[in-house]
Formats: sequence, C-alpha cells, structure tokens
Amino acid sequence: MQSKVLTIIILSLMFGCQSTPQNAESGQGLLIGEDSSAVKVMIRQIDKGDILWEGNYKLGTTASIEVGNHTVSIMCEFSYSWGKKLSPGTLNIDIKPDTVYNVSGKLSPSGDNCLVVANI
Repeated sequence: MQSKVLTIIILSLMFGCQSTPQNAESGQGLLIGEDSSAVKVMIRQIDKGDILWEGNYKLGTTASIEVGNHTVSIMCEFSYSWGKKLSPGTLNIDIKPDTVYNVSGKLSPSGDNCLVVANI
C-alpha cells in the first residue's frame, strides 16, 4: 500500500512539474527558441521590423508570427565553461496557421554565425 501511494506521489510530481505546451495564436504561427544548457536561441527581429525586446534590452525566445514567408533574425547564445558567445543567425521560414515551430541553432564550422533550423 505504501509503495502505491509513493508511486502516485512521484508520478504526480513528475507530471505536475512539466511545463504546459504553448500554442500558436489563432490563425498565426508561434516560434519557440531552444533554451538548453548549451544554447539559447533568441528571436531578434521579423522581416527587418522592430527589435523584439522583452524588457531591459533582453531578447525573448518566443514570438507570434503572421502566416506567410518571413526572414527572422536570430541571436544564439552558446554557453561554455569559460563564458558565453553570441552569434547571429537567419531563419527563412514559411509560416502555416496555428502551427508551433521549435527553433534550434548550432555554431557554424567557422564559428562566425549560428546555423538555425525550425521543426514542427
């Protein structure tokens, strides 16, 4: 009996602590940048519009985006034992309505920019 109760408590904690998946606004797309211990993908600008500051001159990892073809300016922050490195990247994407895109990045072989991809 005790092991059953303990199992239920552990499962409740595991599933209760998971973040709620984000959904796109009706008729739009949603970009969600990777935010891991190795890299943080931040949405900087959509179609050369305003810079998407979240506050205190910090860029966010999510952005709602209209349906259609877009060029998205990205900043990737790579974490190393010695510190962090910021690298720019560009994502060319055709946004579909009500779709969430997971945006990830990796450092280019030259180390000059971030290679960005988006997956559904």
